[in-house]
Amino acid sequence: MTTVRTTHRLTEKTLAAITTPRQDLLQETATSQTSWRQEVGPFASYERTVQIDEEHQSIEETIRYTLAVHLWQPYFWLQMRRALQTLDRQPRQRWWWPKEIVDTQTTRLISLLAIVAFISGYLGVVIGQTIAFAGKDLGISEQEQPTLLAWLRVGIILSIVVMPKADKIGRRPLILFLAFTSIAFTIVSGFATSTLFLAVSQATARALVTALFTLVTVATLEQVPARWRTSAVTTMALSAGLGASLIVAILPFADDSADAWRLPFFLPLLFIPLLWPVVKHLPETKRFVSLEKQKPSGEDATFNKKWFVAVAMTAFLLPFFFTPVSQLRNTFLDEQKYSAGDITLFNIAISLPATIAVIIAASIADRKTRRKLALLTIVLGAGFSALSYQNAGTILWLFAGVGVLFTSAAFPTLQGYKSELFPTKVRSRLGGYLDVISVAGSGLGLLTVSYLQNWFSLQTAISLLVAAPAIGAVVIFASFPETTHKELEELTKEWSPGRESNS
Repeated sequence: MTTVRTTHRLTEKTLAAITTPRQDLLQETATSQTSWRQEVGPFASYERTVQIDEEHQSIEETIRYTLAVHLWQPYFWLQMRRALQTLDRQPRQRWWWPKEIVDTQTTRLISLLAIVAFISGYLGVVIGQTIAFAGKDLGISEQEQPTLLAWLRVGIILSIVVMPKADKIGRRPLILFLAFTSIAFTIVSGFATSTLFLAVSQATARALVTALFTLVTVATLEQVPARWRTSAVTTMALSAGLGASLIVAILPFADDSADAWRLPFFLPLLFIPLLWPVVKHLPETKRFVSLEKQKPSGEDATFNKKWFVAVAMTAFLLPFFFTPVSQLRNTFLDEQKYSAGDITLFNIAISLPATIAVIIAASIADRKTRRKLALLTIVLGAGFSALSYQNAGTILWLFAGVGVLFTSAAFPTLQGYKSELFPTKVRSRLGGYLDVISVAGSGLGLLTVSYLQNWFSLQTAISLLVAAPAIGAVVIFASFPETTHKELEELTKEWSPGRESNS
């Protein structure tokens, strides 16, 4: 529990501000004339007391609280402390917290899902970041590596079987199942003694991880209010990015010996203790609980097929380009005679600015527009990413950094579109279909690059693929609706939690 004591000068204005129940970060209710507790808010425990010293003309305010964010307490400690101390208690949007009052259950769910996203972020990039080094040990040539990465995606067919279960049994149990099994198959991959062994274990692991992150996004969108949806998805993306950055930190060890590439596959053993609070405290989403209470389990839900086709097209076209750009960058840098340490430095340098871009983009998407933002970031991200493969030296670093910046800024909005346009009853099932389509796009993109390299260089192959995101941008412009400020029920024409069905 954190204790914050602040002494204010006793004035009429200060006294009025301090003795008025807060309505900004939380909604307070008075327990006496000098104490208040949380009615609705993000705290697991909360108490505010005031002591007036008329002799010294001062007011001492004491707040004791525990924020319901579990392992993320250190991240929010300073920001929340300052926010609680200030006398400016008008509701406002903060870069680290939404304007709306977030209840304890939502805070707990988002913070626990962020742990799962962190784990999925690492598991999702481990093979792509280590394939150049694993290839040297297992005899996989540079030309064969894109083909292997493409075939790994065949396992995504599992999503068609797994994801619909979440629409029946709930988001929580399937998230836990996917988290533990994806860790297990990643660890198994570290024992690979052949290309086939590595391919089968990683195909399964990647399928489970892809389904896991999609389900994390679904659960996030189902829990938060409209004006926080993109920011909440961004929280998941940043958590996944933090997990992915771990592989960058340990990648230099891959140069130590022929089989040192196996270390990143064993590291997920350390993630198992992180899942304990998730197992113990992760709640089910409000909308799924309301669905179970208010709708017969056998009743199916309709959805806008035009929107599904549009989202499916972008789900295929964008990974067709961006997956080869991302996963073959280390191979490209290796061709440029970069060492493992140089590659690590390069990836860190181009990724750090993207973190800030994602936060800014999420704020714009929640306040202004999702559709126009998605269109702009895709066009610029694709353009600069393609140019980065045509250059060397400082220009390579600059173009790659700008490309990653805009591509990252597009991700939360596009990930949100995959779920927010469809009803609760079929949201996970359709998410599974879109995962398969997306992975098919990324796999075919890698295969296309591998095929084109029979006649062209990697740089030329990447530049030819840029037509895919260009078509995707046209689809976004022509078919995507604007979803900013709209609750999920407004988009899907279904009832909201606690409200009778409109159908």
